[in-house]
Amino acid sequence: MSSSGGDHGRYGEYGRPDSYDQYGQYGQYGAQPTPPADGQYGQYGGQPAPPADNRYGQFGAAPRPGEGSWSDDTLAGGQPGIVPLRPLRVGEILEGAFRAVRHNPGTMFFYAGIVSVITGALSVFSLWSTNQAVLSSTDLAQGAAGDAAVMAQLALGIVTAVTSLIATGALVVSVSQSVIGQKVSLGQVWRAVRGRVWSLIGLSLLIVLIAIGFVIVTSIIFALLLVTVFSAMLGTFTGDVTEEGFMLVLGLTLLALALSAIPAFIIATRLSVSFSAVVLEKAGPGTAMSRSWRLTRGSTWRLIGLYVLMAIIAVIVTSALGVPVALLAETLGLSPGLSLAASAVVGVLANLIVTPFTAGVLSLAYIDLRIRSEGLDVQLAQAAARA
Repeated sequence: MSSSGGDHGRYGEYGRPDSYDQYGQYGQYGAQPTPPADGQYGQYGGQPAPPADNRYGQFGAAPRPGEGSWSDDTLAGGQPGIVPLRPLRVGEILEGAFRAVRHNPGTMFFYAGIVSVITGALSVFSLWSTNQAVLSSTDLAQGAAGDAAVMAQLALGIVTAVTSLIATGALVVSVSQSVIGQKVSLGQVWRAVRGRVWSLIGLSLLIVLIAIGFVIVTSIIFALLLVTVFSAMLGTFTGDVTEEGFMLVLGLTLLALALSAIPAFIIATRLSVSFSAVVLEKAGPGTAMSRSWRLTRGSTWRLIGLYVLMAIIAVIVTSALGVPVALLAETLGLSPGLSLAASAVVGVLANLIVTPFTAGVLSLAYIDLRIRSEGLDVQLAQAAARA
């Protein structure tokens, strides 16, 4: 690739945590020698023949044993970082997500803590406002408190969404470097993610709109079909409508709505590694969604199983922290204010654990998919040896 085009296609360079503006070309994980003018090896899509020694850039092409600066052990799927450099099992991804937190706890907990504290503070204010609205003795006071509660809920949703996206992007950077055994500082992570914030927001909005639109359209189609069929069966067109018939049609319509959410969940799964592509490949929202769709092809059900396990673990962690505190507050007869404060603290602690864990799972799922489809383990091994 010529130097003139290099600034536009630099996606995913690992092994250079001090220079995230070089978080570069699709698939490059470490400093690469300058390719020949017609040898754009290392890019996705059609690839010209790599250099004669076949050592750089071409996905899946490994250096010959004994050559380069990395060892035969690394070639064989060694583990310089938190996971082995080979296709990962579901358990290894889940375990690797926790290892990522232990490997760089300062960075992981800092960005997760920002989200947790902000969300906790806004949640407390929202609950307090709602409580004031309920307890207010006058209609005017109830109205003011109710308006404050609505505004707090709106602010909570917006701020939580934005800070969560920033934290997710930051955690993706940290996890991606932990894979090759490197730790990154808070400043390095921020420099890597600050230019991707608007792309992350745009991507999030696109995915939400796609999911909502799909559910609405399929729900309408299912509902119309069911109502048409069963209204004819139950005599709706003749005016002879029984209560049992109405409840049956209503139940089937709700069932159609629930069933229509299944394809939406599958679509969300296919797009789940888009956020990693935005951060690590510096792709735009549309390009990242296209990348995620291609990477997840053939792995949808495995990813669904992974995400279900991730959600179960998150629920277990949250419940393990929240249930004992709730029972203790009820046993001790704590005042509403103290109970609210205790719930906020528990929520912060739960998010402090769950947020980096889920970000780690998504990041490692992305890396695993690229190892399976693009031989990324070779570039990771090179970057680990050069770091």
